[in-house]
Amino acid sequence: MAAAGGTGQYIKTPTAAKPGSELGWAFVRGITALLGGNAVGMTSQTDFSRFARRPKNQIWGQAFAAGKMYGDVTELGLWNPPNIVQLWLDTDYHNPKLRAAAFFSSLGLLLNILALNSVENGVSGGMDFAGLWPKYINIRRGSYLIAIVSIALNPWYIISKASAFTSALNSFGIILGPMMGVFTADYYMVRRKKVKLSDLYHDSPKGIYWFTRGINFRAYVAWILGFAPSIGGMASVDPANSIPIGLTRTFYTGFLTGYAISFLVHWGLGVVFPPASLGEVDSYDSFGTFTPDEAAKLGIEPNLGERRNPQGRTSDELRNEKDVSVHETPF
Repeated sequence: MAAAGGTGQYIKTPTAAKPGSELGWAFVRGITALLGGNAVGMTSQTDFSRFARRPKNQIWGQAFAAGKMYGDVTELGLWNPPNIVQLWLDTDYHNPKLRAAAFFSSLGLLLNILALNSVENGVSGGMDFAGLWPKYINIRRGSYLIAIVSIALNPWYIISKASAFTSALNSFGIILGPMMGVFTADYYMVRRKKVKLSDLYHDSPKGIYWFTRGINFRAYVAWILGFAPSIGGMASVDPANSIPIGLTRTFYTGFLTGYAISFLVHWGLGVVFPPASLGEVDSYDSFGTFTPDEAAKLGIEPNLGERRNPQGRTSDELRNEKDVSVHETPF
């Protein structure tokens, strides 16, 4: 700031509030853009929070990280760090101290981008691919596929303009918001937080989560109905497109309305067409998830280190079952 002669126009120039309803819709757009930008993390955070020994163990870490991140990003977002680094070099390229500062600052930005994308996008996407085709794809290969696809999508066009960037964040929300509505309705309202863990980790048609040929039609119907009203407004990601104001505003509210629609539809379908074996849970803690005291409160037999077959499954089924665990290999 000393070299630039002050904080610049973004601090000194007063802003004019938008008139009438424009201010309200700008506020709504900001909220949904924020939710959309975090929707990916919210849907995939269980890839990492599942390692916590207790549900409450993840609360303080996330609360601290979110507050710190949004506080710093909001403050530092007034400037573009790569542009500032370039200005250092333009001002006095022959100054070795400035060149060293530019190098280490750029290296920090590069490492930050690599770390963020590796964890949030690469590992999460790799887990998804490995879950779909565990025989052929492990987490490492899945991460490579994610990297290839992300480059093919030309993401640099999204950040070419601020309006395109916020529209892109909204577009995440209109797809993932309804998906989150399905998740929460299924767990809290349809199943009342009762899950049979042993049936989550095999592909036998006898499992209660096999549904119809492995597809739960209730979830797909609720998800599609949730994002359908807002999908047309996604064209506003390209500023060159002229979108009707009504469709654009529906797009701005896509996360919130999509979540509500999918939540209610999935809950309703679960009441009208209840899934099989609702409320069924394991009588034995097969995976050692709970302490003896916790297991006693839940009415299940605790796992004291012995291995047992999950109820309802024969020894032949267990012997013939495919190993769906992911073992990392060099490639």
